Amino acid sequence: MNPIKMLECARNISDLIEENMTELKRLHERKESLPSSTIGSAGSSNENDAAYIRAYEKIENLEKKIFENNAELADHLSTLERIINKIDRWDYRLILKKKYISNKSLNAIAEEINCCEKTIQRKHKKALAAFEKAYNAMPKKFL
Repeated sequence: MNPIKMLECARNISDLIEENMTELKRLHERKESLPSSTIGSAGSSNENDAAYIRAYEKIENLEKKIFENNAELADHLSTLERIINKIDRWDYRLILKKKYISNKSLNAIAEEINCCEKTIQRKHKKALAAFEKAYNAMPKKFL
């Protein structure tokens, strides 16, 4: 994957993780609201028991997929941070982390660190070049 494209993808990762966690909470609440099964008890029907088991298993499988997805997304963010941390200039690291990990605009970064937006734009461009250099220097087994 192109290193700059990799950074651009990161902008959505935190949002995806948050959406996954919201969905996970919804699924957990749904699982808790399933009518209690009376599996094997007198008066329970095989049909009701089977429906309960299917619903419960479906929710469990969706929860598992969300956990796996979140782990994969977190690994991606971790890789990006590892590459960013290889950049020598602290100001470049700061700009990249705020823009791509924290998903802030260059204008917001400029305001936050009390700096001219033009300066942030110029440093951002140089930070991207530094990121690409750090990315290309990383052993591919870590990417």
